[in-house]
Amino acid sequence: MAGGSAIDGGMTDSGVDAGLLVDAGRVITVVDLDLFIQPDGGTVAYPKQGELAAALFFLTDGGELRLALDTDGGGVFSATHAPPGTWLAEVRRPAEPPVYLSVLGDRADLSQTRTSGRPGAALTQSLTLDFQLAVTQWEEGDSLELVSERAGSRIVVNPSAASGTTLLTDSLNPTLVEGAVIEPSDDVLVSQLHSTTNDAGVIVTTLVGWSALSGLSIPGSPIVGTLTTPTQFARVATRTGSLTSALGTAPNSCNLAVYHSTPGATPLNAATVFLASSNSVFSGDFFFQAAGVAHSVAQVDCQAEWATFVPSIDGGVESTAAGVPLQLQLRSTVQAIDRISLDGGLVPEPTLTTPINITTDNRFQPPRASVSPTISWTAQTGPLDRFMAVVFQLSSTGTRFTRSIVGVIHTQQTAVRLPLGLLVPGKAYLVTIQQTRAQTDGPLQPRYPIQRASRQSPPFLVAN
Repeated sequence: MAGGSAIDGGMTDSGVDAGLLVDAGRVITVVDLDLFIQPDGGTVAYPKQGELAAALFFLTDGGELRLALDTDGGGVFSATHAPPGTWLAEVRRPAEPPVYLSVLGDRADLSQTRTSGRPGAALTQSLTLDFQLAVTQWEEGDSLELVSERAGSRIVVNPSAASGTTLLTDSLNPTLVEGAVIEPSDDVLVSQLHSTTNDAGVIVTTLVGWSALSGLSIPGSPIVGTLTTPTQFARVATRTGSLTSALGTAPNSCNLAVYHSTPGATPLNAATVFLASSNSVFSGDFFFQAAGVAHSVAQVDCQAEWATFVPSIDGGVESTAAGVPLQLQLRSTVQAIDRISLDGGLVPEPTLTTPINITTDNRFQPPRASVSPTISWTAQTGPLDRFMAVVFQLSSTGTRFTRSIVGVIHTQQTAVRLPLGLLVPGKAYLVTIQQTRAQTDGPLQPRYPIQRASRQSPPFLVAN
């Protein structure tokens, strides 16, 4: 709480510090590696560059003890003479918000699968691609997707080609760029995607042309090749009878995505097989064409939104220059991910209900929160459940709000205390509570099937 002690790694000669007894034999360890999925389903681990780690112990007077951890240079951090009790593992990486994990024992593993491929120089949004690409007959609204699993990269381009075009010869800037630069040894799957709206009002995106290219350097090489029409016929089925009860209300939007998958997992930036989206729940069978897909994963996401107001420092709410209160959109989400067969496989249905009753310092909408508040919530819990609290700082532009992540805390409990220094007095915040239910290879490495559900807290103001 405000006024509590903040102690940075110091201990008295007697081994007692603000009520904590030092355990001379206790060694605590933090492991934090980037795990990169490989095309064969295996993973390769790399330490994160420039990372610092610490252990946080909350004191009885409301303050905290921070122990800096020593590193071996390979992603493992440790400290000796740690106090007893539960602690927060903290890792800080340049240009990223801090990440925390609530730990009951002596070891914390924050390693997680970031992407496929490898670490390295990232592709940039200023990338320009030169195309000499024969496509299937182009239609308005078509797009191109370039994916390299080995590099962990995904590029989306939206050419403004005329309907009927069969040869793209343009220099284009992508609308989406993710992952590392692509080297000549990396295979690149180029897909032409076409979107239409079906009779039920669902926007459906299907594959109409594809080619696997090699020998490309991106940036650098022109994209030269010929796309062919896929010949693999596919069907998936959706049934969403429990979705509204899991979300707690009717959704504002729902999305279904089917992606390529490696034998072991689906990497981020995986190639698209099929997409469907709507502003309401949809069910039915979808027929489409695919190409060279040995393993697929389906992901269903639905969300609901509602409006609220943000408290201001003068005791009112944030408003425009004309005095009109600004509204902030809050949301709840549900998600299901699982492997799927393309011969009539049933799409996974979200069944995990969203967390509810999110409070700050035991209040639903406190007039002021402390600088180290406790966030708590109610949820159905079991041995496969874990929670992530994502803390956003809110800033008003005078016409809308922007959100920036200031910290992420992982826990198996239904309450977390935010560390000192994370929140700034006089600023407004909200917290997203996301629950994940899945078997895991580590605290942050879930395995299929995966169920997720999230809800955002009412915004709160931190007291000066």
